Formats: sequence, C-alpha cells, structure tokens
Amino acid sequence: MDFCLPSYVTDTLNRLEQHGFEAYCVGGCVRDTLLGLVPHDYDIATAAKPEDCHALFDHTVDTGVKHGTVTVVCDGHNLEITTYRTDGQYSDHRKPDSVVFVTSLRDDLARRDFTVNAMAYHPIRGLFDPFDGKTDLKNRVLRAVGNPSVRFHEDALRILRLFRFACRFNMTADPATLSAALQKVEALSLVSVERIEKELIDLLLTDHPHQADPLFQGIGLSFLGLHPIHDSLSSLAALPKDRVLRFCAFCRLTDTNPKALAVRLKSDKNLRDGADNCEQAYLALLSESVCLKELLYRYGEPAVRRALLLAKQSTNALDDILAKKEPYKTEHLCLSGRDCHAVGLTGEAIGKALYALLTFVWQDPALNCPKRLLPLLTEIADSQKPLHY
Repeated sequence: MDFCLPSYVTDTLNRLEQHGFEAYCVGGCVRDTLLGLVPHDYDIATAAKPEDCHALFDHTVDTGVKHGTVTVVCDGHNLEITTYRTDGQYSDHRKPDSVVFVTSLRDDLARRDFTVNAMAYHPIRGLFDPFDGKTDLKNRVLRAVGNPSVRFHEDALRILRLFRFACRFNMTADPATLSAALQKVEALSLVSVERIEKELIDLLLTDHPHQADPLFQGIGLSFLGLHPIHDSLSSLAALPKDRVLRFCAFCRLTDTNPKALAVRLKSDKNLRDGADNCEQAYLALLSESVCLKELLYRYGEPAVRRALLLAKQSTNALDDILAKKEPYKTEHLCLSGRDCHAVGLTGEAIGKALYALLTFVWQDPALNCPKRLLPLLTEIADSQKPLHY
C-alpha cells in the first residue's frame, strides 16, 4: 500500500528532521492507510520535546504538554506531535501518573495498546513495525502489545477500544487478548462514564457490531445496569446508522430503559430525549390501537420512524402521510385559536376543541378546510355552552 501523505504532514516531518529530530507518522493513520482507508487525521511521534516544537513552529497549542503532546497548526490543519515516551504507573486505570521522554521509537510504540496501532511510517525510511502489526492487520486479528493484562490494567478503556476496533474493522481479538479483556472488564467502572459513552456509541454505529458479542454476552457493562444479551448485536447492522435508533435497539437487547441509561452515561439532551421519545412511541405502537397520526402528534416524526424500524414494521404509511402533507398536529389545521375564540371558547377549552377537530381530520384529511371545519367547531362550542331554562 502506497502512503500518500498530505503536504502539510510531510512539511512538518521535514522541518523536525532538518533540525535533527527523528519523526514518524504513527498510530491510526498508519493502520488506516494499510487498510486502504483515508485517515481522518495524522499523528506524529518524534524525538523532539515540546519546547523544541514551540521553537520550530509558529502556531502551537499545548493540548497535552504534560504527556509530551503539542498540537501544531499547519496550513489550517491540526497535527498532534508527541515526544517519544515511556509511561509510569496508571493509578487511575486511565492515564499515566508520569511519563519519561525517550529517544527510542520502539520504546514509544511498546507502550501502545494493540499491534495494529503500534506501527510508524516515514516517507524515506518506510514502515517501522516492531510488533508485526501489519501481519495482524492482514489476518484481521487484534493483539495487545506485550502482556495484555498489563495493557488493560493500565487503561481500562482499552477494553472498550478493543471491541470498538473489532466492530469497526470486522476483526477478532486473539485468545490471550480477549481473555485478559474479559477478566479485567469490571475495571471499566473506574473510567468516566463520558468516555464510556463515546466508545459505546461509536461501537454501536459500526458495520459489524456482532464482534462485541463476547463483551455483552457476559457481565459486560453490568455496573451501568445492563443485562447480558442472549442474542447477538448483529441485528443492529440492519438498522440505519442513527445513534438514537441503534442506542434504543441496544437497550432492548440488554433489557435497559433507554432514557435511564442515557442519563447514567451523561449523554447529551438530543440522545436522552430522542431515546425516550423513541421508546415511548415503540411501546405505544405495540400495545395500543392508535393511528400513526396520533403517534406523530405525541412523539414527532423522528421518534415514530425509529419506533417503526425498531418494531421491524414498514414505514410506507408514514412516508405516505408526510408526502401528502396530511395534518397530524393542531398547527396543521386551517383553523386556529382565534377562530375558537370567535365562537365563544376560552382558556383550556380552545386546546380541547382544536384537538377534537384534529381527531376528525386524522380520519378524513379533506375536512381540513374552513367550510367543513367551522361547522364542527361551532357544534363543539355549542355543546360546551350552559343550558338556560
């Protein structure tokens, strides 16, 4: 596979090397290129220290200078440049307490999570692959660098990353790596839920979610209230890559309330509210004899569409309603609160009258014109007037 690095990357590598600092592209950009994918971003590892990067480049941001990382802005692109390092203890099971800057690229790669992420590339020197990640990539195998138990003890989030990579690239973990991940899975409870949420959502949106079955068929994320699945996550792949929809489908597989899980994961409002509306529409769809227009009125079009897909029902009727612009909300009626007031209705009676008119229009959209709807409104208003003897 040919590496066609963008000019801003080669320019940065060249500047570092011209000043005596060895530098390589590392990690995901190397892995993705070998897979024939276009990298989303490029990371550089170098013998240069953060202060050297400050001196060499005009626009730098200290995004992780404690751990040797400086972001360089080059031609409008952000490049993370990190000094070769080895890591100290991981007392929080997430980030090293300290780092030691080194001059060996191999030592730097030895601290990384998986062999497929522990490769480096230089335009002249070529691929540096001390842990045979290229072979693992070819064989679709995820293998920890060094002792897998140590890797997962250092950073428990690597457990979820293992399964996310497996799902994204349709790979399987080698037996020793899988065994160590499942043995250490309870350590995920020590990781911030925000980081877990991001990895989980990314995993659910992949093409091959079934590769995470070993995690969720066991105790998985039980500390979040999830129950082991008895089926497979493979059914998620048949759904559109809509994060709310796939999240709700995942919750049904793990017997979890979507809104409650979204709250525990500190998910954003769009996911929390979207998941709740989808779940409510789904339950109504299965348990009540309601027309689609009533569901649209209650929960909105996105939730109803997701609920239909979740229930494996056709969306043709929904698409037909929307294509014909048939009324399903009071705002769609040709009459308004002003018309209600004109026939003597006030306060809550106005909302009730409009809803009553809407239920008629649900059944017969042709009623939605003043000539036909005004008599119905007058009849409703007359029925609410007190009788005088």
